[in-house]
Amino acid sequence: MPYPLIPTPCSPLARMTLEILNQILTSPAMRDLLAESVAYEGDSLRLQAFLRRQAVSPAVSQALAELAELRRRGRAKFSRADRMFFTKQALEQATCEAVATHRARRFEGLRTVADLCCGIGGDSIALARYADVLAVDRDMALLKMARENASVCDAAGRIYPACADVTRFLARAEAYFIDPSRRVGGRRVQGLEEMSPPLSFAGDLLARCPRVAVKLSPAADYEPVPWDGEVEIVSEEGEAKEAVLWLADFKSCRRRATLLPSGASLTDEPVGSPPVTEPGGFLYEPDAAVLRARLTDVLAARLGASPMDKRIPYLTANDLRETPFADAYRIEGIEKLDIKTIRRKLRKSGIGRIAIKKRGVDISPPEFAKSLALEGPGEVVLVVTRLRGRPYVLFCSPVSRI
Repeated sequence: MPYPLIPTPCSPLARMTLEILNQILTSPAMRDLLAESVAYEGDSLRLQAFLRRQAVSPAVSQALAELAELRRRGRAKFSRADRMFFTKQALEQATCEAVATHRARRFEGLRTVADLCCGIGGDSIALARYADVLAVDRDMALLKMARENASVCDAAGRIYPACADVTRFLARAEAYFIDPSRRVGGRRVQGLEEMSPPLSFAGDLLARCPRVAVKLSPAADYEPVPWDGEVEIVSEEGEAKEAVLWLADFKSCRRRATLLPSGASLTDEPVGSPPVTEPGGFLYEPDAAVLRARLTDVLAARLGASPMDKRIPYLTANDLRETPFADAYRIEGIEKLDIKTIRRKLRKSGIGRIAIKKRGVDISPPEFAKSLALEGPGEVVLVVTRLRGRPYVLFCSPVSRI
């Protein structure tokens, strides 16, 4: 499935970046210097001074220093980051390996997948485990980075790069994955039609193929989506990482929350809204993916739990049930939100260390903790929230997520 690397018009800055990238890619000495830069332990200014002493131009030394720093940052997302190529914006938008690997499993069994707006190739590399991948981007420098990164990750044999505008390139594939840019004109955008290309472009893809997936920000408002699809929110270690809109034949439910690294998944079910109740023996704090997927009611039904306020997603129950979808806390006491009363109670119990969680109450946790001025060996979790519309503090001890 060969496709040409077709140059597209680019700015003088982009041309300079591509020129420097070509120098690095074609020079073994430059690659060695880049590896030394990644291992360099001095600050950025000292690193650039070191590079200039190696008889490289200021522009090249700056590019090497920036790329070395990006490789160090990239370790949080990629296991082979020390050998990969990035730009700052592309690394920020790139999917981390664990999330990309999870998502790619949906494409198993297909022969060809088009990765549109492929950037530095992180998603293409994950998809290449299951299919041949046509990787399309209009930025030649990014596409060359993607090709190099595919080689670093042993995926080059299944990734075919094409430099083109995805809205005009008639890619032939059995499925499409697209990661639209959420930075337009140097600013971050949240609106689905503000992305580049806009979400409506997915409609054009659906006209070609019944399998389309779109990566979105987990903070995006996906209710206005005009097609019947599935929204999956993926969290890793409790942090919402991304939303994926699965369209047409990819759809398996309406909403899904998936937790990594366990892979546990919660989907929408026909459950009613649970009644608001007083705090019981335990408090549940749903995972970020559950909250963003709006599946708190489904989780409540599974746990036999209820909210303590109709606007706050904390849940409570008298009995503890096993769940991977929430952190559980034993409720040890409850007080109205009054600093003097809380301070007196904590000091009497010898509490000196506290963790503060809050929802629905306008407080600053650091300032709140400072105002308590506590000393002592004990520790407690303070949950500052609203109970039936009024501010309270729940004194809690954590129970491991099980």
